[in-house]
Amino acid sequence: MNKIQTQYLNRLLRVPKTTPKCALIKENELMKIELIANQRKLEYNIDLNNREDWRLEVKARKIQEEKKLKYYNEIEELKVFYNIKENLNEVDPKTAKNIIKKAVLRKMKKR
Repeated sequence: MNKIQTQYLNRLLRVPKTTPKCALIKENELMKIELIANQRKLEYNIDLNNREDWRLEVKARKIQEEKKLKYYNEIEELKVFYNIKENLNEVDPKTAKNIIKKAVLRKMKKR
């Protein structure tokens, strides 16, 4: 996905294909695709936690949590990776999404 992103930037900005992708992404103040995907996963998890209990996707999430399945484990790993210590389920959705955005941006700046 990152390759597609840099190819698009090369065409859009009309720079040579040999331009390093790190330079393109940094100069345009963009996030890597994987950071954006991780941010969306965490935000989706918050949305699931705030939906009514009768909805199918909420029931599926609860089953995954009980069985400690892949999605639940992935969310926990992302929280550790971005150093998010707050319990996002106990915070209101807007605040939780802001916490995630700040954590992802902090991680992006460290790279």
